[in-house]
Formats: sequence, C-alpha cells, structure tokens
Amino acid sequence: LVFAKTFEAREALKEQFAAHRVDRVYIAVIEGAIDPPAGTIRSNLRERRDLRMESVESHPDAKPAVTHYRTIRTTGGFSMLEVTLETGRKNQIRTHLSEAGHPVVGDRLYGSSVNPPGRLGLHAKTLGFDHPATEKHMVFTAPVPKVFRELFAR
Repeated sequence: LVFAKTFEAREALKEQFAAHRVDRVYIAVIEGAIDPPAGTIRSNLRERRDLRMESVESHPDAKPAVTHYRTIRTTGGFSMLEVTLETGRKNQIRTHLSEAGHPVVGDRLYGSSVNPPGRLGLHAKTLGFDHPATEKHMVFTAPVPKVFRELFAR
C-alpha cells in the first residue's frame, strides 16, 4: 500500500500507476505446474455483474491486462511463481492464473479447491516507484511468507 500525504503527491503517484511505471512483483502459490514454466499471459479483462473478473475477446468495458510469470519452484502438486505486472487490473493475477488452469491456492472465487497455507497464496513482494517530491526511485520489499517457504521445504 502507498499513502500520499498531500494532494500533489497523490496525483503524482496516480499518474505513475496509470502509466504503468510502478514496479510490482508478487509471489503466487498455484495448483499444479504451469507450462511453459515462464511466460506472459495477455487478455482483455472485464468485471462481471457478480464482481468477478474474466477475460473476453472484446467488450466496451474490457481493459488490456498483461501478466509475466516465472516458476521458482514446484513440489507436491504446487508451484511458486514470481509474477510481474505490466498492467494492474483488479484481480488480474488471480484471473489469469485461474484461466490458465492453475488457480492461486486458497482462492475459492477463482477455482482453487485446496488451501495448504491457510490463506490466499498471493504475496506482494516488491513495490517500486519514484518519490513524488524528490523523484528518487524507491523500492520496498517484503519477504516471502514463512508459510509459503514451509510448503516448499517439505
């Protein structure tokens, strides 16, 4: 999460997010092993009436979504991916991985049937942006959750 202390800072951050200049890296624990082990998922996402996102060929409300992924580890029917967003749409990672046949563990809304970590298997690892006042590029990281690491240490 990023909070702005002034209106000007908020507007500068909004512009960076809208222009897709913010670094966002996630860790996702998914069901199965995605093939190929690294790649890019592109689609047009739209929000349905039930608030769930879906990929569509064409729709006036659909927006382009691009998700890059790389498999870090696979074991016991699960894979850990590093996911980078080129765009940032609502539930983009969850939608793309589910539609690829590999839902994020613990994500019932998008088709997961298992939850070994006892939580949604999605973690925001890195957030980077230019400081709105100093323009210095700032990067914040959070370690991979222990419960994710333990799942793959077995």
